[in-house]
Amino acid sequence: MVLKGNRTNMLEFCKGPLGSHRNYLTHIVLPKCIDYLGLVKGREETGNASTSAKYTELRFFLNAVDSLNNILEYYFYENEAFIAEPSVQAFKESTDNTHPELRDLADIANAYKHCVRQRGSQKRTNVPWAEDLQMPEVRVYIDFLQRPKVSVDVDYMFQAPTAHPLEMFHKALKFWFSHRKRRSGPAGAFIR
Repeated sequence: MVLKGNRTNMLEFCKGPLGSHRNYLTHIVLPKCIDYLGLVKGREETGNASTSAKYTELRFFLNAVDSLNNILEYYFYENEAFIAEPSVQAFKESTDNTHPELRDLADIANAYKHCVRQRGSQKRTNVPWAEDLQMPEVRVYIDFLQRPKVSVDVDYMFQAPTAHPLEMFHKALKFWFSHRKRRSGPAGAFIR
């Protein structure tokens, strides 16, 4: 049997889906993102705006965000010997200015994971909290026009994810998708 193609790709394949940042991106993250985007498209096509459908959409969104956010850690530990920063946290912080889309995605993932963000005993109000990722709304309509009969109608509206987190998700997805299409270079080359 003759195998054609790049030897590096074969070695990547043998590492399994969790063996490198590229494999994790290709076999775990992108399928989760495709699942989320497919769910949104299907919901839009069917017009299903039920609360249950929106809750499911939020769950798929948060799974995709969390997976996207983890790629940087996979990259760090895969290339740790070649990276100047001494820890994964320092590495993530060093990417904040050059790749704000990754910082913004991390803010969304951390909001979801930690509910209320704080350092020590101080609540951090300059970063998103979990509740910022959704917009539940109760609308009450009262009709007094047909007195003495009063009519009351209540609607529960749920929007999630909200516009800003959704935009950050798309920017980070575009970044990582572009990275996936580039050939491997020296460790850290795509980050700097």
